[in-house]
Amino acid sequence: MFGLCKPGRRRAALLAVCSALLCVLLPKGLETALHATQAPSSEMMSVPCQQLMRTAARAEISEEEYAEISAWFSDAVARYRPHCADPAKGGNFDFARYQADPGAFWSMYLRYAKAHPRVYIEAFLENCAGLWNPDDISHSNSLGGEDYDFVYMNTAYTYDDGRYDIHPRSFLPGLKNALYQFTHHSAQQKVPFLSQLFCPATYSFALLLGTLLLFCRRQRRLALCLTPVWGIFLSLLFSAGIFVRYAYPMMAAMPVMLALILFSGKAE
Repeated sequence: MFGLCKPGRRRAALLAVCSALLCVLLPKGLETALHATQAPSSEMMSVPCQQLMRTAARAEISEEEYAEISAWFSDAVARYRPHCADPAKGGNFDFARYQADPGAFWSMYLRYAKAHPRVYIEAFLENCAGLWNPDDISHSNSLGGEDYDFVYMNTAYTYDDGRYDIHPRSFLPGLKNALYQFTHHSAQQKVPFLSQLFCPATYSFALLLGTLLLFCRRQRRLALCLTPVWGIFLSLLFSAGIFVRYAYPMMAAMPVMLALILFSGKAE
């Protein structure tokens, strides 16, 4: 934004500084008010855990190698799910052992990466398939039980009514049913074109094509405005999975991106 404002750069600089301060102070204020605790760094290890788990579950390895990998995941490598890293990096990962000796983990990780590079690449691509494959539907279904081969690709959602003393009452049963159809049964996936609006990959390709179009028009400074959205895209590549809620920031950026593309020819 600062680079685009030729006549009013002083004002743009002030707005940029204020925006940066708000982005830093607001989360810190919320953390302080809610007494939030820092999440363990194991949350950042979705891809490495997926790659090792897939090596144990799918690669041709010896019993000793299988036992070595499985020990890091509480002997639960059978819970490997190609498109969801929660079983890998969640409660099964021995994070206490990792904290005690992270070097042992990474030396093992690199050793198997050298021995099974194809498995590692497949694990990475399947974990982020919803971000680059328009036909992938892993984003569209609710998380459910593990009675299915793919933990997220089902429409079942069991809720123990007796667990909590909560008695829901809807004054708009029609709206409640519509929301349930979209959130749990993914009814939008049955409607052509509408289904693509709920597909993260749709926004990935829109971002790519929009950026290329601005570069082709030699509007490189405008293309730089999309850098934060590309940052979100790159972070999602290494997330625990690609669900539609993860792509909300990319969806929210679409009006701004379309404005840059459609109206930038008249006046920057």
